[in-house]
Amino acid sequence: MTWLEWLRTPAPDSAPAAILAQLAKFEQLRSLGGGEVDLSMLAPGRVRMLAADARRRSAWEIARLSATRRQPLLLVFIAELLRERGDELIDRYCSAIQNAERTAINAVKKQREETARARDQRSSLAGTLARILLDAIDHGEDPVSRTVQEVGEQRLREAVADPGALAVPIEQERRDAQHRRHAHLAQFAPAVIAALDLTASRGYERLLAAVEYANANRHLRLLPDAPLQVLPAAWRAWTLDEQGRAIRTRYELALWILVRDALRARGLYRARSHRYGDPAGWMMPRVQWQRERTELAANLRPATGRPGATGRAAGLPAPTRPPAARRLRRAGAGAV
Repeated sequence: MTWLEWLRTPAPDSAPAAILAQLAKFEQLRSLGGGEVDLSMLAPGRVRMLAADARRRSAWEIARLSATRRQPLLLVFIAELLRERGDELIDRYCSAIQNAERTAINAVKKQREETARARDQRSSLAGTLARILLDAIDHGEDPVSRTVQEVGEQRLREAVADPGALAVPIEQERRDAQHRRHAHLAQFAPAVIAALDLTASRGYERLLAAVEYANANRHLRLLPDAPLQVLPAAWRAWTLDEQGRAIRTRYELALWILVRDALRARGLYRARSHRYGDPAGWMMPRVQWQRERTELAANLRPATGRPGATGRAAGLPAPTRPPAARRLRRAGAGAV
């Protein structure tokens, strides 16, 4: 495989090794200056054509092109491939978080089944003990010796070994199961988030600041100054220890899940991205819209000349309806 083919190859799955390999390609493309190539002067169709041509050609074919054809081809190829690898990193990151959540859900389901069996066993044990005590009350038997004989000491000790195991709320079980995937996600999540140069839209600034704080203090076990306001109320108590300090691994896990949700909602975005860019960047500036909306709405009207929904959305006055008599005459003429 040539170096060019290596850069083109997408990740096969969302495993940590595959994501780290794509991260290496992303860093390589950025070191080549892919993020500094300005394609704004080229028409989008021209950019797509050059990028498709670069993907289709092999390394030796590109090398045999003249400089006037090879250099624009490589510049567009590097810039577009950097954009694609960045979007792919976000896709794989979100997929890995979702896989961890799915694994946690399955683990909780299995644990709930075991808990139900343990409850049934304890219920049966309670019935047996109640019957032994009642027989002791009625007939004066020794309940201890009979309990040891019928139940067994080992079963009694197992029943009181962990009295709170059957009373753990399901949400806490799910978070604990997700926390067991922290080491798996930690292999790539901090590096991916740091490499993407994310920007926060309005309302997500504190989340991005919290992520940067957590990445800068990954050597610590506890984060006493961690901003907890960015976490949902249901997560805050779970991330704290007995002294009210944030446990780094739990805090990081909560942030990684929030970052996934923010990326999907475009609360966090990449400036140079097709699928995860700033939604406002695809819209017309407000000043330009106020100046050109009437002309645009007129150009988008149907051939009948009726403004319809487009004209009303542009803020144009709705067309006046003809009088009732005129509508009736038109209806009669159509019927004839």
